[in-house]
Amino acid sequence: MSELVDQLQSSSPEVRHAAISAAAGTSDRAVAEILAVRLADERFPEPERQWAAEALSKSGRSEIATQLLPELASDSAFTRTMAAMALGGQRSREVVLILVRSLTDPVNTVRNWSERSLLGMMPSVQQYGVEALIGLLTHTVALSRSPAARLLGLTHDDRALGPLLQMAKDDPEWLSRMGAIKALGDLGISDAVGQVMQSLQTDPKNRVRAAAAESLGKLRPNDAEAILRSVLNTDEDEGVQKMAGEALRSLGFDVTEINDEGWE
Repeated sequence: MSELVDQLQSSSPEVRHAAISAAAGTSDRAVAEILAVRLADERFPEPERQWAAEALSKSGRSEIATQLLPELASDSAFTRTMAAMALGGQRSREVVLILVRSLTDPVNTVRNWSERSLLGMMPSVQQYGVEALIGLLTHTVALSRSPAARLLGLTHDDRALGPLLQMAKDDPEWLSRMGAIKALGDLGISDAVGQVMQSLQTDPKNRVRAAAAESLGKLRPNDAEAILRSVLNTDEDEGVQKMAGEALRSLGFDVTEINDEGWE
């Protein structure tokens, strides 16, 4: 590995790039430490810093988190984004909770990569992150509430049911309601059917109604076919009709009367 260390520190960008590619998923501490420093070093070009983050995201060396976690508080949005990306290979409670906190970052790319890294460690999120994610469902910013809801649905944790039902019913932002409705479908608990049906029939936003059609297909209540066929006949939005048709098809029913183009 000493040769790889030398290559990572080469003055040639091409040599460094090849070395970073070879270091993906490294178990060598010295190599991982160089990559962790590189992703935060503004003297290097952003593509190279991203390559370093991508390589680290495939490594599970727990001690690297000690170097990466402070970078989530950097003044540089790009550095915070790279740190969130690189932490994707970690599994500890500390990493889960800090990535959940980063869902409140004011910069979209930081939130997105925090969510993506959490999606890659769902067993750890299930073990350590449920309560913190539930706490985010009442955050003041919809763009933080929505990813929290999406992640909670994938935990399949009963504790999320009540807060997600409340969010689907009362959240003033359609993006958050849509996230909650999608999460209720993924959560897979039959007690969510009533709220999903209500959102499908009454929510003023087409995207929320479409999400409700999809979730109803996942929840599979006994009267799903009748409800979804009613949507095909009564909802004027083609995107909602399309999703209702797809839900029916996922349940094994024939559907021929929808526009498969959906909304633009």
